[in-house]
Amino acid sequence: AGAGWSGLTPAAPLALSPLSSLRRPDVPLPALRVEESALQAWSREPRLRRASRITLMMAEAARQALGDRRPKRLGIVGAFFTGPCHFSRRFFEPVIARGPSFASPALFPETVYNSSLSHLANLFGVDGACYAMVGDDSAWVSALEIASIWLDLDQVDAVLVVGGEELDVSALEAYDSAGWLKDGFIPSEGAAALLVARPSEEPAITIDRLTPPFSYRSAASARNAIAQCRAAMADAPVAATAGGTWMQSLVDSAGALPSSSLGHAFTASAGWHTLQGLLTLRDQPAGTALWVPVWGLHHQVATLRLRSSGCPQLAVFAEAR
Repeated sequence: AGAGWSGLTPAAPLALSPLSSLRRPDVPLPALRVEESALQAWSREPRLRRASRITLMMAEAARQALGDRRPKRLGIVGAFFTGPCHFSRRFFEPVIARGPSFASPALFPETVYNSSLSHLANLFGVDGACYAMVGDDSAWVSALEIASIWLDLDQVDAVLVVGGEELDVSALEAYDSAGWLKDGFIPSEGAAALLVARPSEEPAITIDRLTPPFSYRSAASARNAIAQCRAAMADAPVAATAGGTWMQSLVDSAGALPSSSLGHAFTASAGWHTLQGLLTLRDQPAGTALWVPVWGLHHQVATLRLRSSGCPQLAVFAEAR
């Protein structure tokens, strides 16, 4: 079974490059948003006329990742942090200001995290399970873990894993209250999608090991989480940036993206990290392995190990658990 990937970033769709060529330019912007032109076609789709912005971004990423493929038993796992915050704010503002009778039944469905996945299932004819994971960047890895379990149990033929985040004033206020709007943290929005399947006889880029999130609640436990991740990554190179290992750059910058021109979009960023790792392996010899650490701002860190078999066309699970 073939698989595909896609990223919808603030720069442009698929505006990603291999990790070895990444740089970290200063971006004097308070936030980075996806270009509206990337979403115009979806905004005219009758079935999405009331859909949230995050749904439109996830729909475009999913479309690109699926391409012409339509697996017979397809599941979806979505990964979110703030989720549909724009519609949530619009729904709750009149309720808080004027009372429960002003709750809008038209807005409410789009405030639910799995509403985006319901839209995707409808659009792409998904007949498998749909599941939403909520957390920081590491929710992307948890979503991949769920996908691997479904594949191991033969419940699906393929899984579309989609991470998405949207920007809203309520999210920016929350980031500010958490003390994140400093030290180079640039809030961002976007989506990433990865269509994964079990290995076939064809050569493929595989996710051959997945380390679920380690949690930390203090400086001491953070050091322990870092140590556990480093131990897990001891058998292969870590994805590198110009400033050193990816892990070290994340630790030093408290979670800032290696490419600050894309900003930090939590689960979407973790998806972009994974896509950059896949792009890096496309031209590498068979057997080349690469670790992708996913360091969140909300007390968790996880890792993925990607391995090339000399084929740039596929991304599948091998031994994900």
